[in-house]
Amino acid sequence: MGGPVQPGQPSYLMRRADHELYDYLIDGEYCHVLAHPQTGKTSLIANTSARLRDKGVAVAIVDLSQASSEEVSENPGRWYYSIAYRIIRDLRIRTDIQQWWKDRGGLTNQQRFREFFLEIVLAETSIPVLICLDRIEATISQPLAQDLFKTVRSCYDSRATEFQFQRLTFLLSGSASSNEIVPKIRDSVFEISRTIDLEDFNSKELLGLASGLGNLESNPQDVAQRVWHWTKGHPYLSQKVMRALSRRLNSSPNLSHIDELVRNQFLSRTSIDAEPHLSAIAELILRKDRSKSKRLSLYGRIRKGIEIMAGADRGAQHELVISGLISENKDRRLCIRNEIYAMVFDVSWVNQNLSFGFKGLTTSVCFILLLLSISIWYSEYLPRPYVRILSNPSSDYTSALTAHETLKNIPGYSILADRLLTGFISESTQQALNNSSSVFSRLSQSGSMVLVWPEDSKALGPIV
Repeated sequence: MGGPVQPGQPSYLMRRADHELYDYLIDGEYCHVLAHPQTGKTSLIANTSARLRDKGVAVAIVDLSQASSEEVSENPGRWYYSIAYRIIRDLRIRTDIQQWWKDRGGLTNQQRFREFFLEIVLAETSIPVLICLDRIEATISQPLAQDLFKTVRSCYDSRATEFQFQRLTFLLSGSASSNEIVPKIRDSVFEISRTIDLEDFNSKELLGLASGLGNLESNPQDVAQRVWHWTKGHPYLSQKVMRALSRRLNSSPNLSHIDELVRNQFLSRTSIDAEPHLSAIAELILRKDRSKSKRLSLYGRIRKGIEIMAGADRGAQHELVISGLISENKDRRLCIRNEIYAMVFDVSWVNQNLSFGFKGLTTSVCFILLLLSISIWYSEYLPRPYVRILSNPSSDYTSALTAHETLKNIPGYSILADRLLTGFISESTQQALNNSSSVFSRLSQSGSMVLVWPEDSKALGPIV
């Protein structure tokens, strides 16, 4: 599993993309299919190419990741020559391409490649020609490869002046965005090319695979729905589960078998290392660059269920989408693409792979904030009610003694508690004396003050 499904195989499922791509190409439209790895792009190209050949279209398919063993920057002429060679080989054109290429060594790569299509490809054929350039992401780190896409655009523009180019059509395919392939969309091939969206299978489309499993203990619709529950129609995951079900010996597949197969194939402790598809995703997410921590942190938030809206972020969000690990739902929120991904790449996996510096920094910041919060609470809020009572000379004496005792038991506040109590007693006594003097003064001024002496006044002694 993992390679393309050959045309005509029962396991190949037709999607809307199959019909759209075929219709556009048969009409001579340029197209591009840009989607996540292992979503059926190569299978789509192979199936569409077979259908077009049956309609009399000559097709050449070039895998740009295998165009040449040399880097474009090291020998650009040889890299372009290797592409040209593969094109005439697929089109079965017999010509001395090596000599032709050498004779035009004075031209730029873009000029020579355009002349190749006019003087070799179109001159040696009389039927419509389709050139499929697959895995165009191989050119991302090769600036000199930009001439290839400029040539493709030039061939389209030449349709207005040279009618031969109307027979020539291009299909571009890869696992990158158009902005990653070319610096500017304007005036590029992607400006005039039709976009083909490669969506995952729905449960109804998966029913075609479930129906081929033979005798089933469960209803085929239930089987398809259960597979879709785990894979959400991801082509590779769905095909692998269905194929494993079809190979079960001496038993009719049922729903429990599906869950068991998913656990064994994708959810074991060694699945990330043992399963090529999962390990490829892990490598994309964990590659060592400046954005690694941001990718993991953002994915961790999404995995925890935090709502994050899809946007024009060209950083961590874009990288996660390109990897295929997350997708955008109908509400434009980012979500985990399927249940298998969610189970394999869980929060624990995120925490294990976050760099120590990022985790340490986050932990340290949280710890410092916690300490500050505790310190503020301890120094400002915890003693506040007791200090308020002891600072008010009008407070009840019993309440003051209770506040003093409580405050004194708080570590670090014993001396303050004694000082406040001493101050409270002094101020409350002075306040009581002041109140008494005030009362006597008012009584004296009103003339209502009466002194009562004992009957035996001599007992008080002489008055001096």
